[in-house]
Amino acid sequence: MNTETPTSATGTDDRSWPVLKAALTEPCDGCNPITGRPCTLGHHSGYHRDSSGTEWLDE
Repeated sequence: MNTETPTSATGTDDRSWPVLKAALTEPCDGCNPITGRPCTLGHHSGYHRDSSGTEWLDE
């Protein structure tokens, strides 16, 4: 029985879970109410996030 972990050409584990990312196809029109920086998440629900990592909710 083969007990080795299958790896891809890049050397990563082929059995790992896929990484989920926000769908950035549509821009988010939210801006941080304190700094004015735009949200970088694209179309989403819930908290907004700007380039500094600050999160906020619409009021």
